[in-house]
Amino acid sequence: QLEKVVVTLAVNARDAMTNGGSITLRTRNVDAAEAAQFSYTGMPPADYVLLLVEDEDNVRAFSARALRATGYEVFEADSGEEALYVLEDIGGQIDLMVSDVVMPEMDGPALLLKVREKLPNLKVIFVSGYAEESVRQDIADDRSVEFLAKPYSLDQINSKVKEVLGKGAQTIQ
Repeated sequence: QLEKVVVTLAVNARDAMTNGGSITLRTRNVDAAEAAQFSYTGMPPADYVLLLVEDEDNVRAFSARALRATGYEVFEADSGEEALYVLEDIGGQIDLMVSDVVMPEMDGPALLLKVREKLPNLKVIFVSGYAEESVRQDIADDRSVEFLAKPYSLDQINSKVKEVLGKGAQTIQ
């Protein structure tokens, strides 16, 4: 959507400059304090912190780079066990966990059960190359989990994260 708005803006500006000219568009990330001063609708202003759990190094690096480029603070873990250590180190202060489903030793659903003990309302996105329906069958608490199919693009992971973070706080009963 943003791309369409920018293109429309540029085309309109070009058409308005009958003698030619240049168009400069600038963007930047802003912190929560500055964003709170703006009048807009969308994601609530905040400095979002994510935990990315992925056992494949190249997929984890790709995803972390995409999310950091968007302005998120990203902690990385290469396994479910490491994710629990990271969560403990940072005092559970994250807004979202993005986790692979299939990992050695502790898979995503097992990690979710452990994480829910301390963070029952944490937003979670599971990523998997398997069909969403088959993944949800293995998740005891699937109503609180979003899904992103692998392989995914930079735009797809960023859009999914923005969508999930933008949703109201989920109440887990």
